[in-house]
Amino acid sequence: MSIPHYGSITDLDHILAKTISYEDAVDRGWRKKILLPIVPAYPILNSHVLGEAIKNDFCNNMEWNYYRLYDEIYPYTDLPVYNVSNLCPLPESQSCNIPKVVDAWTNYRPGLVVWNTHGWPAGAVDILDSASAAYLNDDYPSMTFQVSCNNSWPEEPDNLAYSILRNGGITTIGATRISFGG
Repeated sequence: MSIPHYGSITDLDHILAKTISYEDAVDRGWRKKILLPIVPAYPILNSHVLGEAIKNDFCNNMEWNYYRLYDEIYPYTDLPVYNVSNLCPLPESQSCNIPKVVDAWTNYRPGLVVWNTHGWPAGAVDILDSASAAYLNDDYPSMTFQVSCNNSWPEEPDNLAYSILRNGGITTIGATRISFGG
């Protein structure tokens, strides 16, 4: 395990204390829930396929619960990319934006969050940004897998992965540079 350090002992102490509490927790049932916010990364790619594969191949087989927030609009054109209303069952939310993700993350209390969208060091398009991470529920920290470019850019102390470690997350996996998602 590696914990980035950007000079704040307070942040580091908080991350370490949260890690110890996470390991010692008696109530672990909430950890078997996955949040899947997905926004089309490319106009010709059905990005929701990743979420559906996780739902079908993992959640259903391992008896984990899931909550999907799928957006079918490519964020740079406002054009529909695919029709999520054809999925069965329908996604729990047929749109995805930062307020909806923060609300779902806080109230659903997932143990794992996996997303797919474009990204930059301080954010993931229509999913989360560093400023919004401060509003996550840090009492139920999530593991995250960020399928977005640059979310873990180490030269940026306010990168999204570190912001999630400071509040809302127990672990983060994200790209330090350009990545190619599904």
